[in-house]
Amino acid sequence: MATLNKVVLVGYLVRDPEKRVGPSGVPLGVFTLAANHRYTDKKGQRQEETAFVPCLAFGTAVDWLLERKKGALTIVSGRLRTESWEHDGKRASRLVVICESLQFAQKSLANGDSVAAALGDNGGAIPKGEIPF
Repeated sequence: MATLNKVVLVGYLVRDPEKRVGPSGVPLGVFTLAANHRYTDKKGQRQEETAFVPCLAFGTAVDWLLERKKGALTIVSGRLRTESWEHDGKRASRLVVICESLQFAQKSLANGDSVAAALGDNGGAIPKGEIPF
């Protein structure tokens, strides 16, 4: 049976993105996205929970990413990857989103206009040849 590993998130940058260099020398854009989920509980009270999702971007998207600041509305499409490591004799792991498409948006305008799409000639999409794995 075939499987599918695809995720789409819309959220806000938790802090200013960072640029790092990956193991193969490829530039990485490292950022965390805060994505909210709102619901009504059994008592009829509105609730909200926030997921803080670590993300990695590659290639030309890194330059666009570094132009953004904390609080920027961001649309990410990609896949999940489990990272694992050992520190002080203890094993740890976490899920990260490997970005395949990255867009920046503006909040809706007061007059009801929809969210305005992002930057770049290709809408922030990462060219397929630039994802290093």
